[in-house]
Amino acid sequence: ESPALSAPGLLESGGDGALWVMPRNGPLVVARYHQGEWAELPECPERVSDYGLFALAGIDLETVFVGARDVGLIGFVDGEWSRYALGETIDCSVFALVVRERQLFIGASSGLWRLDLDDLSAAPVAIDSVPSGPVLGLLSDGGSIVAAGNDWLGSLDGSEYTPSPAVSAPFVPYLGPIRLSRDLRGGLYLGHVNRLAYLDRNGRFSSFDPRSGLTGQGALDMTADREGNTWVVGLRGVSKVVNGEIETFNTVQGLFDNEVSAILALDDREVLLGHNGGITRMRPGSTDVIDLNAGPVRGRVMGFERAGDGTPVVACTGLGVGLLTPGNDI
Repeated sequence: ESPALSAPGLLESGGDGALWVMPRNGPLVVARYHQGEWAELPECPERVSDYGLFALAGIDLETVFVGARDVGLIGFVDGEWSRYALGETIDCSVFALVVRERQLFIGASSGLWRLDLDDLSAAPVAIDSVPSGPVLGLLSDGGSIVAAGNDWLGSLDGSEYTPSPAVSAPFVPYLGPIRLSRDLRGGLYLGHVNRLAYLDRNGRFSSFDPRSGLTGQGALDMTADREGNTWVVGLRGVSKVVNGEIETFNTVQGLFDNEVSAILALDDREVLLGHNGGITRMRPGSTDVIDLNAGPVRGRVMGFERAGDGTPVVACTGLGVGLLTPGNDI
């Protein structure tokens, strides 16, 4: 009956091996899964807009931060919810959160910020070395943080910022989260609901669209498999990008449905695809589908993640959050 579990929208692994889940829409209720048990935090009193919950970062079993549209940074610390001002404003949008070395990096409409997780009584500090303007995407990348704005991309190593000169034009038609995914060849994918682009390790920037073989105009979700291939999901199927070449999968190749809403690559060359009403499980030599509409409640898969023991976890509106077994039981 929990809103976080009955209408889950975002799954994230956090500190202490916990799995955190929250809805995409309000009310803001966050739950965690740890060592086989679910626990729900008290409901946050802040009102959030529809589809306005963008980012989730679990620090430990009792501390979690949420990034939201127009509400900014919200944290559950010491048993209560609080809003954190980013500079002089509290009513901003937070698009991305990344934890690295006991620091919470915050990508917001007001720029890039850093919060010391060992001193949560202190205010977030602005990182002025990056370009001004909204920060829409963040990625912890080895010893640095990759940050993306609407018309810039670069890496932050300590306080030193190194720009990517290949990215200098507006990337997204409107402000929204940019997903960043590194492949094993040193390249970086940038995905937005309306656009997909790639920056190779030599600094060359290119775009993918239906003319180049992509199933749709942008990327609803992305993942990289163990072989370094990047999988991109969209409204008309899933695309596998191998060395710049695109292979497309849809119902003709055995998918449950053309529309794909979530994806997860596992370690054994297995890929899970989420749909409205079902799951596709792609293994070498076989493709299985799982019908989630067999019961009285219809559900749409909103995300995948892994539990602490590596078991795939699926979040499905209407049905809740469950563990997916090797035998395709949930």
